[in-house]
Amino acid sequence: MSDLSNQQDPQHDAQLPEEILEQAALWLVTLADEEATDEDIQAFKQWQQQDVRHVEAVAEMQQTMGLFHEAQQSSQKHIASQVIEQVLTDTQLDEHNKSWSQPRNLLLLAGMAILLTLLSWQILPTDYWLADARNGSQDWSEQMLSDQSQIHMSGKTAYNVKYNADQRTIELLQGNILVDVAKDAQRPFVVQTGFAKIKALGTRFIIHHNEQRTTLIMLHSATEVAPVEINQHAVIVKAGQQVSIDEHGVSSALPIQPSTIDQAWQQHALVVDKMPLDQVLDILQSYQSKTLYYRAEDLQHIQVSAILPLNDSALTLLQQSLDIRIDKTLLGQIKIEAKK
Repeated sequence: MSDLSNQQDPQHDAQLPEEILEQAALWLVTLADEEATDEDIQAFKQWQQQDVRHVEAVAEMQQTMGLFHEAQQSSQKHIASQVIEQVLTDTQLDEHNKSWSQPRNLLLLAGMAILLTLLSWQILPTDYWLADARNGSQDWSEQMLSDQSQIHMSGKTAYNVKYNADQRTIELLQGNILVDVAKDAQRPFVVQTGFAKIKALGTRFIIHHNEQRTTLIMLHSATEVAPVEINQHAVIVKAGQQVSIDEHGVSSALPIQPSTIDQAWQQHALVVDKMPLDQVLDILQSYQSKTLYYRAEDLQHIQVSAILPLNDSALTLLQQSLDIRIDKTLLGQIKIEAKK
């Protein structure tokens, strides 16, 4: 490991540069992600070795908040704690470098408040971890419910099952499901998302749900769709139709080929027809271990018609066929932007 004492040793001010504090916070958030990779770990260590102040910034955050120490006490010791602890153990700082530690100023406190909020979502059990069923970004699985209905999951997905004597409800928190509904005349089958209440009037459909919208694809029979964000009458979506539901309500139905989409699902692929690129990326995000970074308003004019494999090669195919640029950021995020 490099000798940090021989690297840049600037005269320390009362506080570290804001840029370094921001980078340190972003690194902690990246490593707190449940899908942090070995590449992330190595990149973090390299960043630490570039400048002794990088190590100090992380150490100060750890000391001030005590967040990672608390995380280590849990039954699930997180990778971020282990990596940071190891780097700090391996890195030998002399007394002059340690002398920078001072009571935190308002800037650092504000930064730590933001970091605490972000990390609490990553480290502490939240909706995803507490869900009745969940799936990883590269996993495909299925569940047979008590009424013999089947739910097939793909990509990072989580849902809760809420069955009672009057109704069967699936609360889809995030991700992608293909549903085969078993008949039960006494208990309607409903999928509830943050944007829509979807009542099954038939047997087979696909739902993609993320923070931007819910997309419903009808493969067989029909569903009744009611938006939850606005006061809009429920609409019937029939086999061969696709709609999106967001904060503005239910979109106009678009025609689709049910057999093609059904077959694509079985082959772990996504069929899109003239779909705005930002919406395609919203769906692909659930199949990626890395965070996709893009500005929706800059990409929504690009329409995509393709059959995309639901793995890392999907982004490569998009870059080869569209006028876009895909790069990796300092923290390992995947940045997508239109070429100028």
